[in-house]
Amino acid sequence: MKVFKKLLLIFMIIVNTFLSTSCWNYKDIERFNIVMAFAIDKIDNEYILTVEIVRPETGQNQSQYMSNIYEYKGATMFEAVRGFIEIAGKKLFWAHASVGILSKSIASEDISSVLDFFYRDVEPRENLMILISNKDTAKEILETGHKENELRNTKLEYILENQKDSSKYPKVMLTDVIENLASKEKAILIPLIDITHGNDNITPEIKGSAVLKYNKVVGYLTGEETQYALWVMGKLKGGVWAVQDIAESDSDITFEVFKNKTKIKPEYEDGKIKVNVYITTTVSIGEVNGSIPFYKEDVKEKIKKDAEKKLKNRLEYIVKKMQNEYKSDIFSFGDKINIENKNLWKSLKPKWDEEFEKLPVNINVDFIIKGSEISSKPIKEE
Repeated sequence: MKVFKKLLLIFMIIVNTFLSTSCWNYKDIERFNIVMAFAIDKIDNEYILTVEIVRPETGQNQSQYMSNIYEYKGATMFEAVRGFIEIAGKKLFWAHASVGILSKSIASEDISSVLDFFYRDVEPRENLMILISNKDTAKEILETGHKENELRNTKLEYILENQKDSSKYPKVMLTDVIENLASKEKAILIPLIDITHGNDNITPEIKGSAVLKYNKVVGYLTGEETQYALWVMGKLKGGVWAVQDIAESDSDITFEVFKNKTKIKPEYEDGKIKVNVYITTTVSIGEVNGSIPFYKEDVKEKIKKDAEKKLKNRLEYIVKKMQNEYKSDIFSFGDKINIENKNLWKSLKPKWDEEFEKLPVNINVDFIIKGSEISSKPIKEE
């Protein structure tokens, strides 16, 4: 019996050795064009797909990656994708694509019509980052100032990965957009991308956001408005916030946000629903423009109270704008109500647009100021 077990073990090891000699889904890289970023436009009922393809190139002492831009048109996205074989000679390989840019015209019609391919196909990654072009077309973002020795997707990836230090735009992946399409009551923010010109350089800039309600964009927010929206949503991770004439003085203070916690609590009483938003933000004083003695405890308390008041006003403004102008629940108030009271949500869901528009929202702000960086006194006073 022991001999049989040993022979069986040896047999299994030998068989496993042959079965594990290669990857089951191996692809010969030379047979594909590797897509790093793409842009989609639509003109006269035709989709225009523009892709950035990486090309490895070996020099004398080192190798580097070169960038090529290709464009193809098709009646559908899939036709445009396959059409690239005619001009590039190889099929497109999507597993390394990290950035997708959509035109405003597509975003204002039906975003699901162009993302369906990327959701169904097995190659594109779920963490593919989605942006909306602030130019007339999406392909301008890839083509303007293009250089063969620079990958545009690398620059965009770097900006998006450092989103928490800016807080003027959101970071949105393909999975976020697909999830938003699951319900007509949902809405999210998608970052806006533009091209800036200066000092003989042309660089991409991400700032502000588009309000995507269900499957189409219904409006746009500036970078500052986006920051306040992220504050209420609980997605603010860092960045800076500048306040002018703080505590009725002639001084301006720029706070650096270290931590933010947002708690959304629906309340149902006497047949009426309201939402309470509790925000706790921890900051430090990063810069002082003026001579306000912020190091004194009584002055520091005035700064705290004034900052809380001004922040509350601006957060209330962005909530009202979403309610009255765009009628888009980017804050997931509906989801919170559903979690707290499913029966109530069933009655509110069919007319959520109307309910959201008139929903009372109470915002409470606790502004915690810690430290003042290196110096404890204003430069002018020193």
